[in-house]
Amino acid sequence: MDFQQIKTILQNNNFKITKQREYILDVLINNQHTLLSAETLLTIVKEKFPTINLTTVYRNLDQLSVLSLLAVFPSDDGITRYKLTCADHHHHHIICQRCGKVEMINYCPLDTLTSLALDKGFHLTKHKIELYGICEACYTE
Repeated sequence: MDFQQIKTILQNNNFKITKQREYILDVLINNQHTLLSAETLLTIVKEKFPTINLTTVYRNLDQLSVLSLLAVFPSDDGITRYKLTCADHHHHHIICQRCGKVEMINYCPLDTLTSLALDKGFHLTKHKIELYGICEACYTE
C-alpha cells in the first residue's frame, strides 16, 4: 500500500493528513515487511518530528487500525506490534521473533480445520494464522 492510497482512504473517512500522521505513515510504508512497536515507531518518527509523543503515535495507530489499514500483532511479551495491511486478499504471515521481519504466506491450510469445526457444530466466520520463527539473517548471527 502506498501513501496516495492511504491518503485517499483517510480523506474519504474525514481524517486530516497532519505532518505527524504523514511522518508516521512514511515510517510504516518504509517498513512494510517489519513489525514495529509503538515505541520503535516513535523513536524513528522523532528523528524528523522531535515534538511528537507516544500518545499521538497510539492515537494514529488506533485510527489506522479502525480503518483496516493496519495489522495488529499482540505478542507473548506484552508488546503489540503493527504493520500496514499488505494485501486485499486472504493470507497469513510468518514472523521473525528476533527482528520482526514479516513474510506473507499466500497459502491457507484451513480446509482440514474447517471440516473439524463443522464436525463440532461451528461455522467459521474468520481466522488468523501466524507462524513464528527465526529468519535466516537472525539465525546465522
